[in-house]
Amino acid sequence: MPIYVDDSFIPYKSKRGRIYKMSHMIADTPDELFEFALKLGLKMDWFQPKSFPHFDVTKTVRTKAIKNGAESLTTRELVEKIKILRTKSPYNEKFGNNPKLKS
Repeated sequence: MPIYVDDSFIPYKSKRGRIYKMSHMIADTPDELFEFALKLGLKMDWFQPKSFPHFDVTKTVRTKAIKNGAESLTTRELVEKIKILRTKSPYNEKFGNNPKLKS
């Protein structure tokens, strides 16, 4: 189950004023992404379908993802991976079998 997390560490200010450093988590298929997200305890409401299906994850969750088998990539490497994945069928078929995302 190839899962990837980048090292972008983009600052995000929560509603409570706390600053988090966020990274992106993607997978080779949407179904793998959702399965791994559930293992990490992420809420499906946090799914980001625009631009490219992903989850924004905190530094803590990124570390947990890596400990659970995710591959750490630079932001540039992640962009290259996305370019490749966009040509593959699961991403051209409404993000896999997740009924929440089908129209």
